[in-house]
Amino acid sequence: MYSKISDPFSRFGQLLGGAALGAEKAFELNYSLQVKRYLLLRPAFQYYVNVGGNPLLSNPAVFGLRTKITL
Repeated sequence: MYSKISDPFSRFGQLLGGAALGAEKAFELNYSLQVKRYLLLRPAFQYYVNVGGNPLLSNPAVFGLRTKITL
């Protein structure tokens, strides 16, 4: 996923003494695992580059887990 900060707001970071804001990129991996007939697990991994379009912030990795139980 790629999202760009619009031109009118890209200089907002500089006004506050930081870097000019640019684009944020996100990479995501998902997998579904049917553990039992009634239980589905879906782990997810996300990696963000230039969070909020700010190149001075570190690039975080996010792990998640979704579950689905069918009765």
